Amino acid sequence: MTVDGEVKLLTENQSVYIPLGAVHRMENPGKVPMVLIEALGLPLPQLLGQAYRLSDLDWAALSERMVIKPVNAANSEGGIVAADGCDQMTGVVFGADLKSYASLLYEERFAKPPPVLVEELLSDVGAAEDPTLIVPRDYKVFTVAGHAAYVRVHDCNAQDGRRSIASFARDGSRLPPSLKGWPEAADETALPGGFDQLIAMAEYLSQKSPWLLRLDFDLTPQGPVLENSPPIQTPTWT
Repeated sequence: MTVDGEVKLLTENQSVYIPLGAVHRMENPGKVPMVLIEALGLPLPQLLGQAYRLSDLDWAALSERMVIKPVNAANSEGGIVAADGCDQMTGVVFGADLKSYASLLYEERFAKPPPVLVEELLSDVGAAEDPTLIVPRDYKVFTVAGHAAYVRVHDCNAQDGRRSIASFARDGSRLPPSLKGWPEAADETALPGGFDQLIAMAEYLSQKSPWLLRLDFDLTPQGPVLENSPPIQTPTWT
């Protein structure tokens, strides 16, 4: 990636910040074809803002419900889910002063503050029946060569970010506990609406890549929305 004359080599699960108005271009020096997610026409969260530094965000223009996270975030480190004057990831109430709260949080967690982006806070497909689902559940679909192996559903609506987890096979049948450190969801946990559409979208995207992929989605009332999609070597199954 070349941004204003500076060449940056990116690998899997990396991105680059492009300032507004910067001259930029992409090229692929590797042997594996590059796939642009946007070009596939898959639904993505609406981007509300992006900045090289947290302090550069246009705070006055941001929504009251949003997600702030580092550009290259592969986990929840630095993630802020802002809704109703509270960070839903930590339970900290910041009221009307999100900027001060976010600035202090990033000073504590990062020696060098990363570029950040701000996305819309989506609604979980089950939020109408369960209002506690403020943070959409994270659907991690493990795929290879166009086939979905299994789906791990993370419910992060707890102060420690780990309310429950459930794993399902491609056909929707429940699988045994799959990850240490997470409470297992109740056995009667219903398969959410849109699960088949989620599988179809994951398998479509998996056809475009030779790697074993973990594809992260939110399931909304309008259908699945693609989140981070880091390639991995092997699924985490313990």
